[in-house]
Amino acid sequence: MVRKCKLKVIGVLLIFIVFINLTAGCKNKKSVKSQDKAEEAFIPSLDKNINTSIKIYGSYSNFEAMEEEFDRFNQIYPNIELTYSFLDNYVAVIMSSLNSDEAPDIYFMFAWMVGMSEYAQLFEAAENLAKPELKINLNCIDEGNIVKDSDGKISMFPLFSQGHGMLVNEDLFKKEKLSVPQTFDELIEVCQKLKAAGYESPMMGYHDMNSGWCTSISYPYSHYLVKDNKQALNAINKLDPSSGEYMRPLFECIDMLVKTGCINTDYCTTQITDNYNGVLLRFFKGDVPMMLVLNDVVSGTKKRELKSEHFQKNPFTYRIYPTPITKNGGIFIRNSGVCLAVNSRSRQLDVTNEFIRFLAQTKELNKLANIKRLIPITKNFSSDDFFAPMEKGEKVYANSLGILDEASIQIREDCYSIANGTMSVDQAVESFGRKKTQ
Repeated sequence: MVRKCKLKVIGVLLIFIVFINLTAGCKNKKSVKSQDKAEEAFIPSLDKNINTSIKIYGSYSNFEAMEEEFDRFNQIYPNIELTYSFLDNYVAVIMSSLNSDEAPDIYFMFAWMVGMSEYAQLFEAAENLAKPELKINLNCIDEGNIVKDSDGKISMFPLFSQGHGMLVNEDLFKKEKLSVPQTFDELIEVCQKLKAAGYESPMMGYHDMNSGWCTSISYPYSHYLVKDNKQALNAINKLDPSSGEYMRPLFECIDMLVKTGCINTDYCTTQITDNYNGVLLRFFKGDVPMMLVLNDVVSGTKKRELKSEHFQKNPFTYRIYPTPITKNGGIFIRNSGVCLAVNSRSRQLDVTNEFIRFLAQTKELNKLANIKRLIPITKNFSSDDFFAPMEKGEKVYANSLGILDEASIQIREDCYSIANGTMSVDQAVESFGRKKTQ
């Protein structure tokens, strides 16, 4: 039985959805506080005694943040229930579920799906959230994180913002009487001092071609290099062989970090076994000055603090910073993560839209992000000081810029090869666009 006012993850639904999947083929800078005040207060548009339910299908195995958000929604509409269902192999299953009798009212979508024909069905089923009559306050969201198609349709409502950076042990920097580096030159200098003080690898990170520390640098830096150059962006996306030159500063950065000993790839490989639990538990040992991470990794910090015996015995202060990889400093890559799409064929479309309208408030989106410990999607960050250093980085919007997946993969693979010493900077530049990604 579904508990009223509480989110319930339904694992068994997967069995039914798999069956549907097999059969459906036969069917056809002000403060946050001041900004909150500037926004119009949420005014309910439906009968507060309405009795119904909303179904959400997603790819998170648990979603406690949504449970707390729905608790607040239930203070207005106490008789509306929410069920959240985790779908294993989400992308493959969700399209079949939309054609079933158990279709969701809301489902997860992602910005990387834009322009990909295999996901056209998800976009076709999604309601246009930009319709004026829905009165959804999209103005509270940082503009660059709103994904639109060529016709201006907004099919997805972003919940969090992603960003890559480095977890910094601030207590360790105080102990060594060093300041957290703000530019690339300062980073190299600080790493040399830390190495002299006995740190095997002043910067650490999971060393893997697909989701390792190279990605946390290559993704923001590659976007930064083409953000004001449409010619470069088009050439990179077409994998034009001559466009590798645009990525030279990135390739040189990776090369320098390894050759100067800022990051010891062999040491990282022996010390860190995966890019989530392994990264965080290694960082919480307390002897890593800077840990390169993807933003989704950061969401697991609170729980891993409790699982780390080292951190429990010797806690320390840490925050996430933009990695200072350019001469001017760090890059804060803004990129929407999980987004919600409203099923336009929902049996209670007015209720579903009302919930999205409730979410579309600065205070609600900030609370949601704080619980999940991800970067808020709003124009201004919440009062959580943990993410404050990220705002010092130069802001680049990945969603609106649009480096295509194939190009990003090749850039990432080249960085990995440079870090491993199997490819030089010049070779990466020369071979760009001439080889297939793995």
